[in-house]
Amino acid sequence: TSKMVDIIEDRALNGMNYGVALIPEGVIQFIPSMKVLIDFLNTTLKEGSKHLEAVEKLDEMSEKIQYVRRLLRDSSPTNL
Repeated sequence: TSKMVDIIEDRALNGMNYGVALIPEGVIQFIPSMKVLIDFLNTTLKEGSKHLEAVEKLDEMSEKIQYVRRLLRDSSPTNL
């Protein structure tokens, strides 16, 4: 991971504050905070839930993102 950080720092020093990091599927769930987030989203947006139905009724992706952001913001930190 330090090699990745070094590359990001070098790019930032050269004004290249953009890029993409590819993380293999399944690896991100081993980061504890990401696992909690993924579990929360899976539980909250499970098939048949009122939240999933609400998201599916929205037309624009930006509206869907805002809805999920509200869910995250309004949830107790102990839930995440």
